[in-house]
Amino acid sequence: MERDVTKKRILMAEDHPLNAGIAAMILEGNGYTVDIAQDGAQAVDIFSEHEEGYYEAIIMDITMPVMDGYEATRIIREMPREDAGIIPIIALSAENGKENIEMAKESGMNEYISKPLVPEVLFRILDELR
Repeated sequence: MERDVTKKRILMAEDHPLNAGIAAMILEGNGYTVDIAQDGAQAVDIFSEHEEGYYEAIIMDITMPVMDGYEATRIIREMPREDAGIIPIIALSAENGKENIEMAKESGMNEYISKPLVPEVLFRILDELR
């Protein structure tokens, strides 16, 4: 299935190299370029280093060292740039309890995907949030 990928860039925050590699392979196989941050603080830094509109979306793990996904999302949402408030941020986590989903929404995340990653679910959400 051909996908319309306009910006073609995803920022993924994931501290487990195997999980990051699998997700990146899936995304890259569908026309995306993926930049990987190993923790929330690195995701904030990478996002802030690029011009507005550089990324189509951010895929954010919840439980990471240095800074978790909730805090990273709050910081990104508060940045003084236009795309910070509108870029889709998608939680991807093994922590799939109702409380975690509510915390993700409260931090500013748009959607929540439970691990393991199901490509069809991710691409449906990316298409809906575009």
